[in-house]
Amino acid sequence: MIGALLLHTRRLGAPNALPRRLLAGLLQLLSEAEARVLRPDERTFLREAYLRVQGVQFTRPLYFSQGFRLYRTSLLRIGPRASFGENCGLYVHADLTIGSDFIAAPGLTINNGIHDLATLQPSAAPIVIGDRVWCGVNVTLVAGASVGDDCVIGANSLVMSAIPPRCLAAGTPARVIRHDIRPEEHRPLWSGFPRSA
Repeated sequence: MIGALLLHTRRLGAPNALPRRLLAGLLQLLSEAEARVLRPDERTFLREAYLRVQGVQFTRPLYFSQGFRLYRTSLLRIGPRASFGENCGLYVHADLTIGSDFIAAPGLTINNGIHDLATLQPSAAPIVIGDRVWCGVNVTLVAGASVGDDCVIGANSLVMSAIPPRCLAAGTPARVIRHDIRPEEHRPLWSGFPRSA
């Protein structure tokens, strides 16, 4: 936790950015402590404050467990009733959109930064994740990936391309192994979440 605060203070940049970066580092520290004592059905006030300071667009309710990492240089949008397990990391170098009723098991990594193979120049590509998506343990999504509505991504999968709606995908790289896994009715999956205030 102290390392996270030091990381924020080391990347302070311009003097006018100092108060916001210090506030973000402090909120990250406090929100990690909050995540250790709250359950997914309890509102995470400090985590929400940290996301606001970082410029994340989100709709409550949402839940981030302990060990959450965020590096944001582009727009991040998160829909309502999103839940992130332990040690999830979002590295946002291009627009990243996560739909409603998203469930991430521990170890999810989303990174939409890439490098040109020949020159190693950095670039990025957007990632879009639809509604009612469940990512298993240690799933990784990289630049250019997209996941349709009502999908399940199996544990330890690497998503590098488009996964169509209502599919089960798994593997490295992830491939569709089953279609039409959910009925087409659209309803929230996480009925245990508290109501948004």
